Amino acid sequence: MREPVLKTSKVLQIAFIVSDVQAAAEKYARLFGIETPRVSMSDGYEKAQTVFMGKPSPARCKMAFIDLDNIQLEFIPASNEPSGCLQTFGDCREGQIPRCSAALQV
Repeated sequence: MREPVLKTSKVLQIAFIVSDVQAAAEKYARLFGIETPRVSMSDGYEKAQTVFMGKPSPARCKMAFIDLDNIQLEFIPASNEPSGCLQTFGDCREGQIPRCSAALQV
């Protein structure tokens, strides 16, 4: 048996990198028989004060969340803006599994 990548069995959130946040949220909502979650946009630097690598970051992100009894699903698109998300997941395409990184640390 291989050593697990994650050293825990307690996962609270899974983020899916998708090409279309609205379409993905709709598909998963149908899967679970729930209302489609609202798609929102993160705030820009002026309000969020996002800093990446010690510098202000203009990165914004569309996102949708589905809360289930035991886990939260998050749907986000990849971004070309310098951000922790881009550095964490790199060049991701829909359907690929992101490389394990700091985003998976518990």
